[in-house]
Amino acid sequence: MYSNSISTQFPIQRWISGILLFSVFYFLMFSSSYATLINVPADQPSIEVALSIATTGDTVLVSPGVYEVFSLNPMGQGSILLSKFGKDSTFLTTKFSTKKIIDADIDIGNEFIIDGFTFLPSSTDGDVVLNGGGNVIIRNNLFLDYFTDAVYIRDSVNASVMNNIFDRPSPSGAIAGVKAFGASAIILNNTFRNYIGAWSNNLGTEFNNNIVINRTLVGEFSSIKYNLLKPTASELINEDIDSTNIYSSSANPFFVDEQAGNFELLPFSPAIDAGDPNTSFADPDGTRNDMGAIPFLKLLPFPEELSVQGETVSHLITNVPVFGWSFSDTIGVQIAFELEVGTDFDWSLAELWSTGIVSSTDSQVTYDGITLIDGDDIAVRVRLSNGVTWGSWSYSAMHLNQAATIPNHKFPQAFGEANSNDLKLFIEQSNDPEGDILSYEIQIYDDQETTNPVATGPTLLAFENFYSTSVLSTLPVGETYWWRSRTFDGFEFSSWSTLESFSIRTGRKVHVPTEWSSIQEGVLASTDGDSVFVGAGNYIGFDFNGKSINIVGELGSAKPVISSGVIIFDSGEDSTSGISGFRISTHDEFSVGENTAIQITNGSSPTITNNEFVDLVFPDIFIAIQITGTGSHATVTDNVFSNCETGLFVNIGASASATDNTFYGNTSTVIFDNHVASTFKNNIVSNSLNFGLFGAPDENDYNLYWNNLSDFTTGAVSGPNDIFADPLFNAPSAGDFLLAVGSPAIDAGDPDPIFSDDDGSQNDIGALGIGCCIIQGDANGDQAFNIADITFGIARIFSGGPAPSCQDQADSNGDNSYNIADITYGISRIFAGGLVPICGATGS
Repeated sequence: MYSNSISTQFPIQRWISGILLFSVFYFLMFSSSYATLINVPADQPSIEVALSIATTGDTVLVSPGVYEVFSLNPMGQGSILLSKFGKDSTFLTTKFSTKKIIDADIDIGNEFIIDGFTFLPSSTDGDVVLNGGGNVIIRNNLFLDYFTDAVYIRDSVNASVMNNIFDRPSPSGAIAGVKAFGASAIILNNTFRNYIGAWSNNLGTEFNNNIVINRTLVGEFSSIKYNLLKPTASELINEDIDSTNIYSSSANPFFVDEQAGNFELLPFSPAIDAGDPNTSFADPDGTRNDMGAIPFLKLLPFPEELSVQGETVSHLITNVPVFGWSFSDTIGVQIAFELEVGTDFDWSLAELWSTGIVSSTDSQVTYDGITLIDGDDIAVRVRLSNGVTWGSWSYSAMHLNQAATIPNHKFPQAFGEANSNDLKLFIEQSNDPEGDILSYEIQIYDDQETTNPVATGPTLLAFENFYSTSVLSTLPVGETYWWRSRTFDGFEFSSWSTLESFSIRTGRKVHVPTEWSSIQEGVLASTDGDSVFVGAGNYIGFDFNGKSINIVGELGSAKPVISSGVIIFDSGEDSTSGISGFRISTHDEFSVGENTAIQITNGSSPTITNNEFVDLVFPDIFIAIQITGTGSHATVTDNVFSNCETGLFVNIGASASATDNTFYGNTSTVIFDNHVASTFKNNIVSNSLNFGLFGAPDENDYNLYWNNLSDFTTGAVSGPNDIFADPLFNAPSAGDFLLAVGSPAIDAGDPDPIFSDDDGSQNDIGALGIGCCIIQGDANGDQAFNIADITFGIARIFSGGPAPSCQDQADSNGDNSYNIADITYGISRIFAGGLVPICGATGS
């Protein structure tokens, strides 16, 4: 059977509760000679018959038992329906699921009281339904396991619902403990578990001093004050919750045994003495009102404010705490105390320490028991004597704090480089066993012995899982420094981290994924002038966040791939911001699922160079590069666009300089919605399924068009030096857009020296040069890659020696140019076992 009896751990409280119940019973029997007392079943066989003959002021007193009733109704009279020994022994239900237990019509001016029953569910529409215009008091009842509204108040009834318990097995469904529609209600000192506490459409409804667990409130109220509200995360209350409430999804009222239905408060419950402080709401022992249906009663003398001197009981720092309290009594003074410390609230044994009875007026004692360990939960209780009697125990739950983990330095690590423009040191977020909010202390020294601190800095949350700091002073470039950090959980510090060294320089290199796991993290760790180098792998889109940085694909046999998300320039980035060396495609690990691969807007003007845009087709992606917004501009050069829905889209008000690109097999290749300060030059536009060029850019010349459904549309015209011929790609079906020997695009671009190829010859139209490579690194063309090619390169670069017959082949590192980097790369290959890219593998 459902139990709400007092726990044997608190015999004094049980005794007081029994005395109070008997006093109320005695008062009801003998306080009035004018009211009639009708006993059920001694005087009348049923509650129905007793109510039918009761008149205003009469009491129907019901003996223990289970009563199956038929819609009890006081017939408009102001009578009292009272159980003889309370809700634990007297149960009401009905034989019919369509009938309410109480379906009351109350005459205006009369008062009907329902007191001390357990209501078991029967009706589908509330088991206490109140109609009419009278006054009703519902108090000291238990509504158990309802799957419909328990109390339904309507039709101008004025109801007071007080000291009831509403308990059901689960929180699902729109089920209210009390529903007040068209009526006003005072809902005071009730406990609701898994019910919507109240559902009201009347601004006259007050909801005060209640406890609501796992649900919320719905509707309109005139007052929501002094409640403990523990909603689920998805059921936050929409009403205004003021500071008088304890309102949190983690709030714990600390019932004696919630699962067993014992909703008495443990002595350390935050609901004790937290209700309305008005003395009219005081508990039976005269103390301030306790929230919920069952007050916690204290027997004097009582130790108030049991705590630890100078500490927070939820985060004890010392392992030898000093327990303290204050003496509360109406007579006498403290002459003795007894304090116990255990591992739980089963006080059959104080597992950790007991003082025994100590004759003393002291209000504190130092712990002297079994050694306490960080992370331990302990229970503490103390009682006091005034020389006449011992009072109730006062209880407290305490926790010994565990320090957070030592910080892990994310950047810079040993011998790393930090940027002088905006020195930031990154810390991976530490862990705290208690889940406390963490901060970090950082120290920077100019010596490894940590004798001379040169800077400290406050921490700021830079992005999820990482913290960064900007130092308070500028540190000179070129010097070596050492730094360390420790975590603070609000109560104590962790140990210091391992000392890390770093140097400061301008324009540093940030590496992904070796230093940072994502490109976005690399961007956030960078400052203006930095370069983010990205190794091979699949990545998602990212936002430049207004920074003047370059995102560069690391040289190697495969370009890093952007296969999800959008690359965003929307914070006024200038031409020093850009991305190069990437493959941007939806036919890799997963789909982009966005309208645009690169979005440029809000006056940004980045540089997009040496990338491959492949298979960006509807519905996954619609536009490879879109430039929009007045003043936005992009420099788009040396890129390959193949099998894209739209290669380049320049909206009204924006502009672009698109040179030396190759467009192949796209649906709609290039769209200029206007021609303000735009250039389209030295590009190959081939095999477009719809059209090649839409609109008329200001500069439009030296382009090659071939095999497009339509070369031009909507204002587009050819330039005087355009070519209409097969570009003779090496193997376009295999994605090889190098030019074969004899291609009409070779040396056919704009002759202005600013466009010249790296070998000094006239510009080749398109993104890639002639595909003459047989042995990568063979600069002198002797069909071998050896020290002779190093000598050839040194002569070419430093002494004006002859140019390589095939620059693509001489380009050892595959970066589309022939310079000192290729000499260095070749030396590494020949003398240190470095790798050489395969011809054409890098798109060089």
